[in-house]
Amino acid sequence: MSLFSDLFGGTDRSAQKGQIRANAGSQDFIEQQSQIARNDLLNLFGDADQASRAGSQAALDVFGQTIPQQFSAISQGNMGAQQTIADGIRGSRAALMGLPFQNSLAPQGINIDSSFAQQQLPESTFGNRQGNIAQGLQGLSPEENQLIQDFRISRQGAF
Repeated sequence: MSLFSDLFGGTDRSAQKGQIRANAGSQDFIEQQSQIARNDLLNLFGDADQASRAGSQAALDVFGQTIPQQFSAISQGNMGAQQTIADGIRGSRAALMGLPFQNSLAPQGINIDSSFAQQQLPESTFGNRQGNIAQGLQGLSPEENQLIQDFRISRQGAF
């Protein structure tokens, strides 16, 4: 400060300059920690994605094994019902006409294709996306690019 400023008072900007330096240091620290958190998240997301896919595939496998059994039970029940009805019709005819019991009615089976129940999840695309994220905006859709750009603008307070 100069002698004139000391005598008549002046604007002391040392605290302001110190705060600006502190803010810049804080901003650098936040950006470093954000990058560390981002890398940790990317590493964990791959494991979480793999675990989620394994659980979903296990659920599909359970359904793939139980659906054919359910269709088999339905088919057997249908055949039993047809046999019971046919026996009742034959017995009624024989009783009404005085004829001996004849086994001319045979139940008709149903065939159900349960191959649709055997499903496989498609391959994961996370590995490709992880590379895109690590490279920044390369390979992302236009909508994703716009969201990232909007976020960056809003961080600067100009949005």
